[in-house]
Amino acid sequence: MKYKLNRLGGTFELEGTLKEIIPMASLIKSIPEVCPLCQGGINFHYRKPKGFEYYSLKCNKCHATKNFSVAQADNALYLDYKKEFEVFNKEASPVVDAGPDSQSETDSIPNAGLRTPF
Repeated sequence: MKYKLNRLGGTFELEGTLKEIIPMASLIKSIPEVCPLCQGGINFHYRKPKGFEYYSLKCNKCHATKNFSVAQADNALYLDYKKEFEVFNKEASPVVDAGPDSQSETDSIPNAGLRTPF
């Protein structure tokens, strides 16, 4: 069985039995069309730093992200409805300025004061 689903500015072509297609279609339809924070467009985002895989949704406008979770049983992706979209906030970064002659606690740890939005 084949099923086409128009969503997120594109067409998803799903193939399999009805039992296999329903979970895939359900996941795709659960993805918001626009960012709930700023109404910007949503894109899929993938990165693999140091061998760890991260799957998320990312807003094109405010760069808010929402991560997918991975089910342990079958390694399938799903959206955790308890978690909201998160926006990167520079002011929340714990960088301490102790003066020009002292070393802050984050200086000795590579990238400790650096936080990325995704």
